[in-house]
Amino acid sequence: MEALPAPLESARFIAGRSRDVSVDEEGARKVAESLFDKASEAAFGLSGWKSLHELNPRAASEEAVNWVFLVDTLNFSFWSESAEQKCLVRYKGKEYSGYWALCAAVNRALDDGIPITSASYYATVTLDQVRQVFRSDTEVPMPLLEERHRVLNESGTVLLEKFGGSFLTCVKTRTVFKSGDREEVEIRGCSIWCCALICKHLLELYEKKGQDMSDKINAVLLDYYLWDYARDHREDMKDIPFHRVRCIYY
Repeated sequence: MEALPAPLESARFIAGRSRDVSVDEEGARKVAESLFDKASEAAFGLSGWKSLHELNPRAASEEAVNWVFLVDTLNFSFWSESAEQKCLVRYKGKEYSGYWALCAAVNRALDDGIPITSASYYATVTLDQVRQVFRSDTEVPMPLLEERHRVLNESGTVLLEKFGGSFLTCVKTRTVFKSGDREEVEIRGCSIWCCALICKHLLELYEKKGQDMSDKINAVLLDYYLWDYARDHREDMKDIPFHRVRCIYY
């Protein structure tokens, strides 16, 4: 079987051939410069990710890896048709929307004794069980529950058949997955490539100062940082058009 290209190689390939989406390298360089003083802060590192939000796992354990895999697998299509009516999940006295509603629902299920992060559970979970686990506390349900159910069954089955039921095994074997289709591939591929460029320029800036930050800065943590930055500055960005696609890819 032919080996699949690494995600970064795929992103570079897509960005170099994209028709409708482009990456502004000078813009990536400017973002790196603006992040230079922030990249050494705790918010940029793994400990920063753990403390970034109260719903994130705190322990560096196999359970945390399985939590991250589950949440990442279901991390798609949370936008609401209306700003006034949206899916909300109440957890420990707080209401969460969007991606955090998913995290809250997962933690709520775990607290209720439902092993939702276990592949052996979600490989055979029923649609009714999925609806119960990811139930909204408003009249607006979480979008695409049937698709989420299918994704859970498929990913759980793959983990059981190929990785002993744990994504940690997959991480250790460095297995790469692949999916996609043109317009979405261009958006996703160019996003990955842009994040990689920002990371590259940021590391180069530190190298010029005689600092090796390669063990503290990577594209994954940078992506989390930028996503939360965008959420915190949503009012400043409200006039910037954002594509809306109801799908399972993001």
